[in-house]
Amino acid sequence: MTTAQLESPISDFADNPVDEEVAHARQVLIALVKTIHAFRIYPPSNPTPQTFLTAFWEQLTAYLLAYGILRFSIDEFRLLVHDQAIYENTDLRTSLAFLLYKDGIRSLYVTDDVRQEEITRLIELFAYCESIDYLEDDIATLLWEQDFDNIGYAAIDEFLAAADIFIDEQHAAPACTSVPAPDHLHDTEMIGDEADAAEEPAPTESLQVSDDEMMPEATVIDVASLPVSHRHYRALASSDAIFLLTPADEDELHRQVQDAVRPHFDQRVADILVEMLTLSPTSESLQSILAVIDKALNYSLTAGDLAGVANLARLTSHALTTAPIWQHDAIHQFIHDFGQRERMLLLRDTLLKSEERFDEVRAFFLLLPLEVTPALIELLGEFTSADIRNKMCDVVAEKGVSVIPYLLPFLQDTRWFLVRNVVYILGRIGDARSVPQLERMADHSHLEVQREALRALGNMGGRSLHVFLKAVRSADPYLRSLAAFLLGKAGGISGLQHLLDIVQSRGFRDRDPVEIHSFFTGIGVSGAREAIHPLQRLLFQKSWFQQRGLHEIHKGAAEALAILNREEALSILQSGAASANESIRTACQWAIAEYIH
Repeated sequence: MTTAQLESPISDFADNPVDEEVAHARQVLIALVKTIHAFRIYPPSNPTPQTFLTAFWEQLTAYLLAYGILRFSIDEFRLLVHDQAIYENTDLRTSLAFLLYKDGIRSLYVTDDVRQEEITRLIELFAYCESIDYLEDDIATLLWEQDFDNIGYAAIDEFLAAADIFIDEQHAAPACTSVPAPDHLHDTEMIGDEADAAEEPAPTESLQVSDDEMMPEATVIDVASLPVSHRHYRALASSDAIFLLTPADEDELHRQVQDAVRPHFDQRVADILVEMLTLSPTSESLQSILAVIDKALNYSLTAGDLAGVANLARLTSHALTTAPIWQHDAIHQFIHDFGQRERMLLLRDTLLKSEERFDEVRAFFLLLPLEVTPALIELLGEFTSADIRNKMCDVVAEKGVSVIPYLLPFLQDTRWFLVRNVVYILGRIGDARSVPQLERMADHSHLEVQREALRALGNMGGRSLHVFLKAVRSADPYLRSLAAFLLGKAGGISGLQHLLDIVQSRGFRDRDPVEIHSFFTGIGVSGAREAIHPLQRLLFQKSWFQQRGLHEIHKGAAEALAILNREEALSILQSGAASANESIRTACQWAIAEYIH
């Protein structure tokens, strides 16, 4: 994102023609925004902010020489000159307009007698305002304290803002100059008591609350002592809808306000920072900016700002597409250092507390270089959530075949859960060159690894028939069921014959119904005509003495015939659907309804 996108000055000159003065004012505002960003980003010892300040001063003095005064009014998200927007930014974290508007500033002006040191102080105020304690101070007060000779502003009292009452110099806190109020602040039509109140002389004394008027558990103001001009606020304060704050409430409110007005560093300046990176004229300035990004990255990690971490990493990586060739080595090295062990530990600690936040940092993991893969696998072993493990495995798998050499050493690890994760990743990648390693994992000492290896081999097109043939006679029912399906899918006539031998063997009907279903499904997905007659015999098999499990055999045979979906198989099912034998009839009717109609 460019500076123009981050701070979005209105620039559609062709569709909305503006006069020369407004166009010139727009350029001055763009220079101001860039200068404020530079002051925020660079340390005081760095000469870069002064470069931006000089450029802004030249733009400003040229404007003042031509027009005498720069005056703009302030909306919530816009700055306007002659009622035309020269700046607009709706991001609460970065908007200069919102920064001023929220503290009651409604217009600002600079005269042609302004001195450069005044401009420097103004920019420093805007740049470092994040350090303000907003429960004790505001921008308007800080502007008043600067006591500028050639910079003025108009402000309204925040408490009275809802009534559109302009606070003039006589009644305001020292946060207002004698600049007349903009016309739109006097347009409020008053009726009833408000009109009467407007006729009374405004009191000259300021509101005071003595210690005797304070309660130990909450802050209370004696509304009876309020001036007459504030009488409608007495009614408001006496309303049942107004609740007093306890000390605990005040502490929580203070924390929430600080969180709102002090956003994370990287979210506020990442775009402009990376843009400056690509525009760095020397190696020294490039390293300086990279050092700032590095600090921002560490700050975000420490603060648990995972989205900010991912955004910084994404922007820095994207900078390679626009950076000049001579910068590439330094940026590549910087990206390589994303995966430092200390950062991985910080990410681990944050995700262990809130595993559901993984999606916020997923982009960061994808940007990590291949050499960091071992650290990701180690991190993977820290999580108990199956969902987050699967997401992490998918991230590694998305890196493709190039990551395989970094995964294979983990197949020898003594931690079976890590081995299982790596096997899963290899299966997701699906590269045939990892088949020999996966076949060895099918004989691993831990059953979970064997199961994962079988699934991975199945995803690779069934090249490992000897592994499936061995697993189909395993002691584990899950392995047998999975191998039966894979054998039918990829085993050809040889695999089909093994399945038919097993389903016709003595005692097969005593197995779990789920396993019986898996074997017959394997026979069905083989698609082989050779399976029809053996299945027909099993479908119409009857027994007067051994009824246990027979219905599962009927149902499995009918299902396999339906999956085959051959004309001869369908004819057999239709015949069975009319059988006098209830088990055969219901099995065929179910298969027809489930797979054919």
